[in-house]
Amino acid sequence: MLKELTIRMKCRREHFTVGELIRALERTLEMLRGIEQKMPGRQRLNEWEVSDLNANGELRLTVKGDTAESLVQTYMKGMRSLEDSATIPTNFDETDLSNAKRLVSLLDDDVESITFSTPGEDSVSPTQHVAANVDAIMKRRYLYSGGTIEGRLETFNVHGTNTFTIYDVLTDEKTVCEFPESLYSEAYGAVSSRVAVTGRIKYNRDGRPVSMTVESIRKLREAKDLPQIRSGEQIDITGGIDSVEYIRKMRDAE
Repeated sequence: MLKELTIRMKCRREHFTVGELIRALERTLEMLRGIEQKMPGRQRLNEWEVSDLNANGELRLTVKGDTAESLVQTYMKGMRSLEDSATIPTNFDETDLSNAKRLVSLLDDDVESITFSTPGEDSVSPTQHVAANVDAIMKRRYLYSGGTIEGRLETFNVHGTNTFTIYDVLTDEKTVCEFPESLYSEAYGAVSSRVAVTGRIKYNRDGRPVSMTVESIRKLREAKDLPQIRSGEQIDITGGIDSVEYIRKMRDAE
């Protein structure tokens, strides 16, 4: 089964930059792949093929596969929904919402409009209403607070947005962290290390951190490098003072 999705860009200047259209394609593909993974009854992954690209601001994407038609329909319906209301569309998750917001961020002084169309459906031209509605959805779903997360720094990625992932050493739960270019050297040098990362944390309704905007990174010592206690060894917390006398001094000090 084949389904064609056309992306058209209208620019304010005389000459069109194909690079802007490619960025729109990349963000659209990220959303389509994310939606595809969540669709029920999926038999196999679809294939993607750019069937036409021109300097007049038009790109045609052909989707081939068992769910090609329903996938494109879900995408179109979702973008139309985000344009009209702050409601999470069917088969969209946080990543898809973020990519929708990134897509309309292409609308600037040079790009006047982005329009999606497919045979048999009305076209949709997302605007900055999408970004505003995504922000409203996120505010309802998450809480934000400054704080510090400790864990092992892995999955270092600087393609597009600078991110790494922190894995809790006990629960193995992950937190995706976005960091500025100024922290690149510190982040890269801490890959596979235990770290304490401080910044603005986004928590879900269960109180679990899901992402962070990083402000600082501090490497921690590995467990094997910490002071070790041998089996049967007693810990002296009184400094050699009798325990009864130690407690009396603590009480008197209060």
